[in-house]
Amino acid sequence: MMWIEMSRDEVHGGGDWAFAKCVWSPTHKNNKKRNQTWLFWENVKKVKEGDSIEEQIDHVERCVPTSEALAQLKKRIGHEKFAENVRKNYGNHCCFPNCDVTDNNFLIASHIARWADNERKRGEISNGLCLCLIHDKAFEKGYFSLDDDLNICISKNENNSELFLNRILPYVGKPIKKSSVEPDREALKEHRTRCDILI
Repeated sequence: MMWIEMSRDEVHGGGDWAFAKCVWSPTHKNNKKRNQTWLFWENVKKVKEGDSIEEQIDHVERCVPTSEALAQLKKRIGHEKFAENVRKNYGNHCCFPNCDVTDNNFLIASHIARWADNERKRGEISNGLCLCLIHDKAFEKGYFSLDDDLNICISKNENNSELFLNRILPYVGKPIKKSSVEPDREALKEHRTRCDILI
């Protein structure tokens, strides 16, 4: 909350209430009777006419230092072809129930058993789901998984995020869209275990 404090004493600029002599202070109003204190009050009392005044907006930095550096990166060989085949396997549709995203710019070939966790299944089409950006991130974060019947299942842990409540929870028990090559059940079990989802 932003409070505007005005003072007419000589230390703070004289005997009038001119706006130019107002002091802006991000303080939290508290009083002993109500268990409260005035944060930053000592600093506010030191401000004089002509001092520079800066607004504080929820402690957000207006600028951060930037630069560039050379980095050595590992490239996933074969991932591009894997992604293309996974999207084709689902007819270039997000396979999540009732999701109508079909634009390839917004579709991800999501590994069921992660690339880093299961080298053997990295390139297998059955280890991929075609998901839109939102459902890919939700799958990666463990907001949902699939049971062995390829229905949406979730963790028993409470999740009150708006995305979960609106875009995942209503589809629990619903099947994903059909594909030519079905998802690998062993990879699904690995995903459920990693995300603490019991069925």
